[in-house]
Amino acid sequence: MTQPAPLHLHWFALSGHSHRAQLGAALLGVPVELIAVDLKNNAHKRAEFLSMNRFGQVPVLEHGGFTLADSNAMALPRFVPMQRSPVQS
Repeated sequence: MTQPAPLHLHWFALSGHSHRAQLGAALLGVPVELIAVDLKNNAHKRAEFLSMNRFGQVPVLEHGGFTLADSNAMALPRFVPMQRSPVQS
């Protein structure tokens, strides 16, 4: 069985919304790779970041070619099943 593509969470340590997304993944048991966004140096306003979130806000969750920029939606279990292993009976 092939492993699903990793989840990448672009976040900022002092962002409550970033913490919500990270907490949601942790509570659901989904590993994510944290990628710090340097807001102080306007990394969130560069073209590379704006291509993921046109509003230039953190967090952004990437999964393969899919991006999600709503921290409330990131914590929903609907997005997570593709990352979990099938339950073995």
